[in-house]
Amino acid sequence: MRRKRIDLFTFGINYNQTQFGGAPIYNGNIAETYWKTSNDGVLRRYRYEYDALNRLQLAAYNLGDNSQPNRYSESGITYDRNGNILTLQRMGHTNSGATTFDTMDNLIYTYDDGNKLSKVADSANDTYGFVDGTDVATEYSYDANGNMTSDANKGITSIVYNHLNMPTKITVTGSNAGVLDYVYDATGVKLRKSNSNGTITDYIGNYVYEGGSLKQITHPEGYIEPDGQGGYDYVYRYVDIWGNTRVTYADDNNDGSVDASEIRREQNYYPFGLEHKGYNNISYGVKNDLKTYQGQEFTEDLGLDTHEWKYRISDPSIGRFWQIDPLADEYVYNSTYAFQENKMGMGIELEGAELLGLDVAQKLIQRGISFFEGADKMVTGGSNLLNNTVNGEMVQSKISEGNQTVDTQEPIIDPNFEMVLDGASQVNEALPNKQDVRDLADGTEFAGDIIKVGGLASTPATGPGGVAAAGVGDQISNIGLGLNLTVDLIEGDLDKVSQRIGIEVISFGFGSFVRQSGAGDEVMEQATEFIANKGSKKIIESVPKKEDKEK
Repeated sequence: MRRKRIDLFTFGINYNQTQFGGAPIYNGNIAETYWKTSNDGVLRRYRYEYDALNRLQLAAYNLGDNSQPNRYSESGITYDRNGNILTLQRMGHTNSGATTFDTMDNLIYTYDDGNKLSKVADSANDTYGFVDGTDVATEYSYDANGNMTSDANKGITSIVYNHLNMPTKITVTGSNAGVLDYVYDATGVKLRKSNSNGTITDYIGNYVYEGGSLKQITHPEGYIEPDGQGGYDYVYRYVDIWGNTRVTYADDNNDGSVDASEIRREQNYYPFGLEHKGYNNISYGVKNDLKTYQGQEFTEDLGLDTHEWKYRISDPSIGRFWQIDPLADEYVYNSTYAFQENKMGMGIELEGAELLGLDVAQKLIQRGISFFEGADKMVTGGSNLLNNTVNGEMVQSKISEGNQTVDTQEPIIDPNFEMVLDGASQVNEALPNKQDVRDLADGTEFAGDIIKVGGLASTPATGPGGVAAAGVGDQISNIGLGLNLTVDLIEGDLDKVSQRIGIEVISFGFGSFVRQSGAGDEVMEQATEFIANKGSKKIIESVPKKEDKEK
């Protein structure tokens, strides 16, 4: 099916050239953003201001015709010397139907002698935005690790954490009374969330089950959900520069195009992640909160209204995390609970661990593209070597004989090596961090076999075009590709390995995977998204391994 392109969502960014009264900014901070959806075709915008440390001070909202000044603005944001928010004013809805608007929050934060929050007072509306549920001297408490264990405003009386400082049990009293239980694997990946109301959600890779029934399957551009009639609906998302899900849509009538009537949900956000209410708040189909603000799951259970990141939990109403930054020792200038270093115009929050600059994110996307372009060269050259040349027959023969090698053997000279070497160099540039590479290394025996019998030499050898095979072999060993392109670190010390390796060729299984049914483009899209938003390690966790594909 070929979909007709319709502008369901448009989004623009201004830096040093502005349109809406914002001051031009030349250091990478975003000066203005503006957007429009086909729900109503109305232009909406934000103008931003920052302090000398690039921390957000103002996000001024308006329509394109200036008819709704400050309706969803955040202003008066100040900080203490540690980078903790001291004051914040937020405009927004002040009734349940989101039809009246005024100052929704006027917050004053109080801390202990360090960075732990003691109290938040709201002199504006207590019911919407930040819910000011109590007025006592100490409204928040913490354990010895610095994890928040109670929040009197939300009625949270107890939070139990595991060794990774992630919550395993949250107990709430009052109007939202109940208990949430979490289960994680050994690496901290969430496997299950159980609500005392009987709702159980299981997370199995890209599959999400609720009450034992499939709720959705995540794909790079959105998700797949059961249609209730034995089939499935493919649902897609448009996101902005921060990775915020803005428009969710599907071709529900299967006519090959999508119009405004098929927008399932529109979401727009304040800078710290609270959602706008009062316009285009349509929603039909299964409500999906798995990927919302910056691609994180939003938890409404028990009135928590929090975002669940890989390493921490954030509260968008106050712009802070529950737990201490796991990388706090590397960012000593910043509050241990600050969200994205409060630098909302310079990047995204990387899994609750650190600020990732937007410029870096864009570079990582390009690295993802380069990664797979290089991988494809390695695939093509390696497959040609194995299947279409006399040398390839010799390599496979040697493999079948038991991988016997002789240190003095001559390296194979074959034109396909040059293609592999070129691809290896490109991949090496895309993933330069050695430690990440070692973590990524998934390896298949096939590549190691080829190295052992095909490219070994006791001294550096030169292949076609003057390419030094042994030197590039060293590069590839330090890449550590998983995805069934491969890395064989071989047994022993890496320094010794680097002296022996002539060349390393990718796995044949991955080569066929990339080329079958247009899968290459799909894999590339998935990889670039993961590299940009999750880090390169996520790629390995998400693409089928060689043994799975060969079954």
